Amino acid sequence: MQINLQTNGADALEQIEARLCALQTAHVALQENVKNERHRFERHLDEDALRIIQILDMLDNTSSSRLGLSNEVPSNAERIIKKIEKRLIEILTHNQVQEIIVKNGCVEAGKTRVIETRPASEEAPAGTIIQICRKGYQRGDKVIRPTDVITAGT
Repeated sequence: MQINLQTNGADALEQIEARLCALQTAHVALQENVKNERHRFERHLDEDALRIIQILDMLDNTSSSRLGLSNEVPSNAERIIKKIEKRLIEILTHNQVQEIIVKNGCVEAGKTRVIETRPASEEAPAGTIIQICRKGYQRGDKVIRPTDVITAGT
């Protein structure tokens, strides 16, 4: 909309007010679009996270299965399980999912989940991680699954 400056003052003011109203309406519509896109993106991330958690569970199951194989089971089964594990790890890597590395053997808020606390000792002072029960994973700064740990307590 172009404002005609040659009209009288009242007409010019009406034109400016109309233009301002149109801009405000467009601004509200754009804000709504941004909000909708943000929600859509977050839903997409949540769906990706659920798929990744399913892959992590499959990886845990294959690792457990491989460890549970006896010497009587043909080595072919172990090779197949290793190939499945390798492919699952490739999928996780492609999706930029990384294992959470526990630093200094201490619990990190948001990255570790304490599932059991045992008495502290000289070897394991209070707050120290005694055992990692299940690996944790993250994608960038977002934790997909925290590392489950057993810690020494007071």
